[in-house]
Amino acid sequence: MSIAAATTHDGLVLRSTAEARASVTLAEWVGFHVIDTERQDWARGHAALRRSVERIPRPPWARTRSKAQLFR
Repeated sequence: MSIAAATTHDGLVLRSTAEARASVTLAEWVGFHVIDTERQDWARGHAALRRSVERIPRPPWARTRSKAQLFR
């Protein structure tokens, strides 16, 4: 008997099955949700950067569309 992974709205639910593909299913789930965390880290970092940039006011020279507008 092997273990398979199933996801529900409550999270991960492990269940025992006699299927031959259960170990493959578990390996795919672990590879996608546990091992592949770098993508999630980049997404969290990018979201934090966007929040900080939106929170900090831009200097007057950064609000212009071109440098020529600075000298008018």
